Amino acid sequence: MTTTVLFSTFAPFPTLSLSVSPETRFDDLYSLLCERYSDLPASEDLRISPHAGLVPTSDTLISEIHGRDATLITLKLIPRLRGGKGGFGSQLRAAGGRMSSQKTSNNDSCRDLSGRRLSTIKTAKRLADYMGNEDERKKAQAEAKKAKLETLEKKIAAASGDTEAVAGKKHRFDDTEYLEESREIVDNVKSAVSAGLMKKKKKAKTNHISSSPESSTLPKDAVTEKVLKSPAPPIAVPTAIAAVMRLPPRIPSRGYLQTARFFATSVPTPRIPQTIIEKVVQKYSVSLPNGKIVKAGDYVMIRPEHVMTHDNTGPVISKFKSIGAKKIVDPRQTVFTLDHDVQNKSHKNLAKYANIEAFARTHGIDFYPAGRGIGHQVLVEEGYAFPHTLTVASDSHSNMYGGVACVGTPIVRTDAAALWATGKTWWQVPRMVKVELRGKLALGVTGKDVIVALCGSFNNDEVLNAAIEFTGEGISALSVDDRLTISNMTTEWGALVGVFPVDNTLLSWYESALAKLERRTFASKSIPPPPEHPRINRRRLDALRATNLTSDPGAQYSSHLIFDLSTLVPHVSGPNSVKISTPLPKLESQQIAIQKAYLVSCTNSRVSDIAAAASVVEGKKIAEGVEFYVAAASSVVQAEAEKLGHWNKLIAAGAKVLPAGCGPCIGLGTGLLEEGETGISATNRNYKGRMGHPKAQAYLASPAVVAASAVKGFICSPNSLDTTSFPPAGAPVFSITSGSSDAAEVPQAEEPLFPGFPAAFSGRLLFAPQDNLNTDALYPGKYTYQDDITLERQAQVVMENYDPSFAGNVATILPSLSAPDKSTKSGVVLVSGYNFGTGSSREQAATALKAAGVPLVIAGSFGDIFKRNAINNGLVCLECPELVADLTAMYAKGGARGAGGREGELTVDKGHEIRVSMTDGNVTLRGSDGERTYKVRTVGASVQELWVCGGLEGYILKSIRDD
Repeated sequence: MTTTVLFSTFAPFPTLSLSVSPETRFDDLYSLLCERYSDLPASEDLRISPHAGLVPTSDTLISEIHGRDATLITLKLIPRLRGGKGGFGSQLRAAGGRMSSQKTSNNDSCRDLSGRRLSTIKTAKRLADYMGNEDERKKAQAEAKKAKLETLEKKIAAASGDTEAVAGKKHRFDDTEYLEESREIVDNVKSAVSAGLMKKKKKAKTNHISSSPESSTLPKDAVTEKVLKSPAPPIAVPTAIAAVMRLPPRIPSRGYLQTARFFATSVPTPRIPQTIIEKVVQKYSVSLPNGKIVKAGDYVMIRPEHVMTHDNTGPVISKFKSIGAKKIVDPRQTVFTLDHDVQNKSHKNLAKYANIEAFARTHGIDFYPAGRGIGHQVLVEEGYAFPHTLTVASDSHSNMYGGVACVGTPIVRTDAAALWATGKTWWQVPRMVKVELRGKLALGVTGKDVIVALCGSFNNDEVLNAAIEFTGEGISALSVDDRLTISNMTTEWGALVGVFPVDNTLLSWYESALAKLERRTFASKSIPPPPEHPRINRRRLDALRATNLTSDPGAQYSSHLIFDLSTLVPHVSGPNSVKISTPLPKLESQQIAIQKAYLVSCTNSRVSDIAAAASVVEGKKIAEGVEFYVAAASSVVQAEAEKLGHWNKLIAAGAKVLPAGCGPCIGLGTGLLEEGETGISATNRNYKGRMGHPKAQAYLASPAVVAASAVKGFICSPNSLDTTSFPPAGAPVFSITSGSSDAAEVPQAEEPLFPGFPAAFSGRLLFAPQDNLNTDALYPGKYTYQDDITLERQAQVVMENYDPSFAGNVATILPSLSAPDKSTKSGVVLVSGYNFGTGSSREQAATALKAAGVPLVIAGSFGDIFKRNAINNGLVCLECPELVADLTAMYAKGGARGAGGREGELTVDKGHEIRVSMTDGNVTLRGSDGERTYKVRTVGASVQELWVCGGLEGYILKSIRDD
C-alpha cells in the first residue's frame, strides 16, 4: 500500500505530488521530493509542514500524520521565514506576503501570500476557524461534486446511449474535477497571519496538555508524540482523483527551474566553506545526496544552463542519433553557432551547414549561422554565458565565459550528445587555484600581456586541470575585454575554468550591454514596448546585484599564486609555445622579421582590440612583404567598429578583411603560415603547425603590438607607447604562497575486473620524450572538420605534426605482436611526458591513437580534456612518473624531454616489451639491459565498463536498450 502526498506550494510553483510508503519518515520527504523534482532549491530554503497543527518531528511516520489507512494526504511546501529584524512584518515580507499600504494601526489590514486582503485580526481569526472545519467542509463538497458528476453521466447516457462515450466523458469530468481540487489545494496556502495565530493556538493547547495530571509524569517527547498521534480525520478525496494521481509526473517549467536556482543563490554560508566556483557547480548539480556540499575532486552530475556546439554539431548529431535518442530534452539549453570553417564555400561544407540549420529548426534550437561570429563571443553578447551560471561548450576555449563571472568549461562531442538527450552529463570538479592580481597595469600594458606573462611565469603545471579564481585589487582596473582575453587563454595555461568576480566594472558593462539591446528597437504611445531580452534584462541584473556570490572564508585552494601587475611590461609568447614568454623590449632588439600578422579570433578581436590596432596603423601602410589579416569576433563587433571608424582605418592601411569566424586561428581558410614563414598573432595558440606549416614560427602578442609589427615588418612595440613609464624590462614579480593541500594518496585496493575487460595490456613500448604533447601534434587541425574521415584514415595521420613517421612505425610493429592469453590485450604502448594531450577538445586525438593500434598511453600526467575524450572512447590512460623519469634519463637527448631521443629521433624505439597488470597495477619493462618494475594506479570499474562497451556512446546505447 502506498500513500500519495500532495504538496501545495506558492506561485509560480505547481502542485507537487509523491507516492511513498506509509512507513516513510517525515524527515525523508524532502530528499524523496528532490529525487523526483531534481531542480528544487536547497533544503535550507524550503520546509515541509502540515496545513494545521505542529510540524511533526523528524522520525514521525507518514501513517501517523493522517492515519494508516489514508491514501492521500496534503502538506505544504513553504519558504523558510527570513525577516530583517525578526518582526512580524519583516517575517511576512520574507515569506512573500505584504502589509497593506492602507494600514492605519497594528490591528489594521494585511494581505496573505495569495494577495487576498484580510481586513482585521478578526478576519484572520475567522479564517482560522474556517480552516479548522476544513475536513467536514471538504467532505460535503466532495459529496456534492459526486452527485453532480452522476447527474451529468445520466444525461449523457440518455442522450447518446453509448456507454463508451459515457466512459470517455467521465474521464474528462474526472480530470476536470482533479484540476479543480488541485486549484483548491493551492488556494488553501495559509496566510502568514492565520498561520501565526493557529501556531499560538496549538501551542496553548500543547501547554494545556503538558500541564494536565495525565501528562505531568510524561517526558516532553512523550507529550509531543501524544499530540501528533491525534490528527484530524483524513481528507475525503474522490476515487477519480486518486486515479489521476497515477499519471506521469509533471515536468517542471523552465521558469520553475530558474526560480529554484535563484533561491539556491540565497543559501546561507554552509558549514563546509566553498569557493565561488564550487557554489555555482552546487547550484547546477543534480541528484546530490541530501546535505551534500560540492567540493573539488567530486564527481557530480550537472545540468548546465546552456551547451554550445559549433561546426562539430554535425558529428554530435550523428552521435545523438546513434545512441538511439530522437528528441532534444531541453531545446532552450542548446545553442548552435557556425564559426570555424566559414570561409569554406564548397558544396560539401555548405550542405553540412544546411543540415545543421535544418536540425536546429526541427528541434527548436537557437541557431546562429556562419558570419554571425565566433560562438564564444556570441554566447557572451547574447547572455548565454551569464554571471554565476554554468555553461559548457564542445570547444576548449569555453573558459572565456569566466571573464563575465560565468563558470565555463569544455566538454567533448559525446558529452554534448548526452546533454542533448538527457540534459545532463558527468563532470569532475577540478582542484581550486586562487590567482591574486596585485597592483595596476602601466599604460599600454593589456590583458593579453597579463595572460602571456602568466603562462610563461607559472610554466610548471601550477594550474594544470585546475579551476582558477581570480582575486586581488588589481582586478578592478581590468576592463571586461581584458578579463575575457585572460579567461580565454587560461586554456593554454592548462586550466579548465578561469573565473573573475562580479564587481562594479562588470555590472556597468552589463548596463551598457542592456542599453545597446534596448536601442535595437523603439516604443511609442501607439506601439507597445518591445519584449525584454530573454537573458540580458533588468530583472536578471537586479537579481544579480541582490544575490552576488563570493567565496567563503576558509574555502580551500590547492595553491595560491600571486602576480604583481605593476611590474609587468608588454610580453610576446613564442615561438611555437605559450610556455615561452619574453618581455617585448628584449625581443624588439632582435628585429625578428615577419611575413604575416593576424588580428583574429575570440581572444582579441573585440571593439577595444580593433580600436587599439586602428590607432597604431592610422595614417600608415602595412610593410611591404607583410600580409595583415583582420576578422572581428562577431558581426556585432564589426558593425560597431565600422560605426566608430576603426574598421576603415585598418582597411586604409592595407589590412585584408576576413569574415567573422575562427579562420587562421584554427588553421582553416585564407592566409595560413607557409613553410619558413614567421607570423605574429593576437590569437590564443601558437602550437607548431596550428596556424599553417609545421616548419613556420608563430608568436602571440597584444593587438597593438601585432599592428605595429605589421607596419614595421618586424616584431616591435607601437611608437605611441611611452616606455619610460614602464617598470624595468625584466621578469614580472610573481610567487606561490602555498603549496598543494591534497591529502596523501590512499593505497589502491585490488578490485575484481569488470567482465570482458583485459587483465593486462602488453606490447612494444614507444617513447615520445616530450612534455605538453598537444592535440594538434596528435591529430592535425586540418583533418578535424572532415566529418567523413574514417578510423583507418585517422590511424594513418596520427601524430603527423609531431613525428610524421609514427603511424608507419606502429603499422610495421603490430603484425609481430601477439597476446600470451585471451585475458591480455596486445598493442603498442605509448609513453610520453607531462600534460599529454593538452590543447583542443577534438576527440580524434584519442580515437586516432586507438585506431592506430595503441590501446594504452602512459604519461607523467594528462590534459583533462584529452583524458575525458580517452575515457569516453575506450582508450586507457595511466600515470607513471617514475617510468617517464627513467626513460628520459636513459634515452632523451641531454637527459631532458623536449629535443627528441639521443640519436635525434622524435619517437624512441629500443625494442622494449612492457606488460601492465590491471588487477594490481604492476608494470614490467623488459629490454636488453634487463627487467625493471613500476607501479601504477589502475582504472576503476566504471571506466572498465565504458571500455567493454566501446566508449560512452556504446554505454548509453546499451543503457537505452536495457531500459
